[in-house]
Amino acid sequence: MGHSIFAQADTLDELKTMLRDAVACHFTNGDKPSVIRLHMVKDEVIPACNFLAISAGIN
Repeated sequence: MGHSIFAQADTLDELKTMLRDAVACHFTNGDKPSVIRLHMVKDEVIPACNFLAISAGIN
């Protein structure tokens, strides 16, 4: 049985700490999972500047 708990942090160690705290807040001792499975998503931003239009032959 899976539950979704979302967290954000600047470092992986900070994220793990925040997730453990979030799990402790969301579950009672009897219902608390013994492991936490991380699904990490990287949100990357890339520039869309003029060099792409030039290399593609677009003016």
